[in-house]
This record gives sequence, C-alpha cells and structure tokens, in this order.
Amino acid sequence: MKESRFLETSQKRISQELRTFHEDDSHPYLSIAPIDGWNNCLACIEGTPNSAFGGGIFWLRVKFPEDYPYKPLSVEFITPIFHPNVDEHRKILLDIFDTSWSPCMQVGMVLLSILSVMGSPELEMAASPEISEIYTTDFESYYEIARIHTEAYAHEERPDEFELESVIFTPPTTVASSQAGTPRALSPEPLASPTIVPWTPWE
Repeated sequence: MKESRFLETSQKRISQELRTFHEDDSHPYLSIAPIDGWNNCLACIEGTPNSAFGGGIFWLRVKFPEDYPYKPLSVEFITPIFHPNVDEHRKILLDIFDTSWSPCMQVGMVLLSILSVMGSPELEMAASPEISEIYTTDFESYYEIARIHTEAYAHEERPDEFELESVIFTPPTTVASSQAGTPRALSPEPLASPTIVPWTPWE
C-alpha cells in the first residue's frame, strides 16, 4: 500500500511538472514529452547560437524513479555530444543528480541546467578527463571538435525507437531562427500549428 501511494504521488507530480513546462513559453530551446509509461520521457535541447552546439538538435532520455521527487531523475544523451560532463556512455555527471538534488527541483529546471552546462561546463565534475583537458588547455580545438560532432550527429530527426504518448511533441524553435525571418522547421513531423501543445495529464 505504501509503495502504491509512492507511485501515485510520483505520477501526479510528474504529470503536473510536464503540464507546467508546456504552459511556460520562456524556454525556447527545450521540449519534453512522455514515452513508454509515466516515468520515461524524451527530451530535446537545441544548442544555443554562438556556441559549439549552436543549431544542433540533441535528444535525451529522461527517467523518473518510483520515489520521485525524493530521489533525483536521471538524464542521458541519446545524441552523441563532445562535452566534459558527458561520459562515453552519454551519461551526464552533474551535482544536481547527486548531492545538490532537492525535492523542490523540477524537470524543467534540470533541462535548463543541462542547457547552461553545455555552454559552461562544470570542470570540477568532469565525466571525461580527456575532454576536460582539451577544454582547459586548448579551447579552440575543443570548440572545433565539438562543432564537428554537432554537425555530424545533432540532427532534428527524432530517434526511431521512441513513440510518443498522446501528446504532440514539438522540438524547440530558437529565438535566433525566428528573428532571422525564416524559422527552421525543427519538428520531426508536420504539425498543424506551432502553438502550445495540448496536454492531458494522467489521472
């Protein structure tokens, strides 16, 4: 019975967080939608302009534990990325997934933190010492390698193995591309409208 209450609480919390996220239009580089049950999501981050990841579309797998939010969620890149805080298995090493986690945090905050770290790595928690060394000693080479990886792997197509659940998923459209007068079509599927997606929370 106690385990059942935990699951119900977690499910309601996640549903509310996702609904809040979709109602907030202040994060143009981010999007997320559920896949394969209530505790698994597919997220998308667009690299910000003037960074090594600019214009790249990065897909991530988000998994919520059964005792969320008392335990942190886990996030890993599906898209290959050249970054000090991402290891060879594409897992992200940040203190928010460990000692700095708080039940007050939400998935939107986590995605924003990852977007921020993409531009400003946390070198004291480097998951890849080799990449961290290049970043520290030869930033120009780091930037160029990261840029090449972005162009080679960070495409807009959604990974084929993921089927989204009962919600229209729209990868982010950046402010920069909109200001250029020709917004890029970042959605992997044609959409009737680019407006906020309808969201039906789980009961």
